[in-house]
Amino acid sequence: MAWLPETQRRLCLPVAVLHLPKLTRYVIHRLAHRLFEEVRTSALVESGEHILLAVSAGLDSMVMLHLFLEIQTSLDLKLEVVHLNHGLRGEEGEGDQQFVCELCASLKLSCHSKTEDVRAFSRRDKLSIEEAGRTLRYRFFTEVLRKTSAAKVATAHTADDQAETVMDHFLRGSGSAGLAGMRDHRPEVIRPLLRFSRQELQDYMDECKFPHREDSSNRDLAFRRNRIRHELMPYLRQHFNSNLLKGLNQTASIFQEIEDFLVAEGQKALNSGVLLQQKKDIIILDPQAFLDYTYLVQKYIIYNCYAGLLIKRSRIDCAFMQQILDLIARRKVGTRAILDSNFELLIDHDGIVFLRRETASPGKVDVGIEQSSVVEYGKYRLKWSISGRSHKTRFLDDTRIECFDYDKTGPQLTLRTCMPGDAFFPLNLGGKKKVGDFFSDSKVPLRLRQEIPILENELGILWICGLRIDDRFKVTEKTMNILTLELTESS
Repeated sequence: MAWLPETQRRLCLPVAVLHLPKLTRYVIHRLAHRLFEEVRTSALVESGEHILLAVSAGLDSMVMLHLFLEIQTSLDLKLEVVHLNHGLRGEEGEGDQQFVCELCASLKLSCHSKTEDVRAFSRRDKLSIEEAGRTLRYRFFTEVLRKTSAAKVATAHTADDQAETVMDHFLRGSGSAGLAGMRDHRPEVIRPLLRFSRQELQDYMDECKFPHREDSSNRDLAFRRNRIRHELMPYLRQHFNSNLLKGLNQTASIFQEIEDFLVAEGQKALNSGVLLQQKKDIIILDPQAFLDYTYLVQKYIIYNCYAGLLIKRSRIDCAFMQQILDLIARRKVGTRAILDSNFELLIDHDGIVFLRRETASPGKVDVGIEQSSVVEYGKYRLKWSISGRSHKTRFLDDTRIECFDYDKTGPQLTLRTCMPGDAFFPLNLGGKKKVGDFFSDSKVPLRLRQEIPILENELGILWICGLRIDDRFKVTEKTMNILTLELTESS
């Protein structure tokens, strides 16, 4: 035993031999040997990586900590610990926090610890206590990942957690994504114990006899998850399937394959003509191409759009999915559905549009032609120059660049967006027209109508920017001074 690193000597009686890439050999516990093989074959951990271990002080996470300490040298890992006190259990939670910090100090591991008020966050964001805790927990993990430049955080979810998750989702009527349960990895998060049963961890703990703390809330049957764990699962094991753990984990594996296939089919459809445009805050789909696909593929096109806009898929249940599909099938321009607090779906003239919900208008901005030569307005930039009649004027087909009679426009102009009742005299139309009717006749997408700048002076509208000028301010043979305006999108 003297050849073992000090931390490994005091962890547990070693009972297996780990063959290392180097010539050195360490004797370690058989469960640690299995973890070593698991993370290598599943590529959950690469040699030399910096890993954060999420440790709560409970049995599962304490076992994970000790197992990783056993394989640390073999994989040349840098380990640190993260612990979040959810502020729900008073002195007990504070005791867990102190226990983890003191343990890390004794093991010479960096410990990143924080206290949050989960209950207040739950009320503010209208979330369940469980969801609020999970949100704050992973938010904290991300903060520490950024601060430490660690590669990923490891959580101690077990095969029992997976079985309970699948059962919970089944009882809620989940689809394939819910029945797929938890993945052993996602960006920056790994679950290395997902194929280990809780009994295996308990046996390891009993054998190695290192301390841990019990969370009293895990026995509170007021929580749905605890009722599944302590009442439903034992009943099902006793009366229906003694190998329930294996069965439900097998179900998760099957549905993970199904879900991966369906997501790929949805992406294939998007890449085969359904997707017209995708930017940071907007996705536009071709309605007919979308409707040509089967109902199931349509669902997964929508799921992929959610993912593309970073909207949580949990925001869309079966009833809401049906509402969205019915809205698209009707193809009535102007109909909308709110997706979450930031995004909406709009049936527009040019397609099915997933976009960020309208933000406040930039309002009115004064344009002093003689004070400057450029102004920013929302996502647009307006530039201008003045030239005399003797200057050779070129009229372009590009409607983003227009020329005006400067003696008619005057030097004091205003930029704003469309308002009810707006009207102007479109170039060469021979009469007055409401701006709303002009937008409709020109099939201007609904989503753009409240962001297109309108330039005006005290007499009225000069320019629906980028679309049409007002006939009253056009350049004629009598024009002496020409104002040239150019509209571009800000970079």
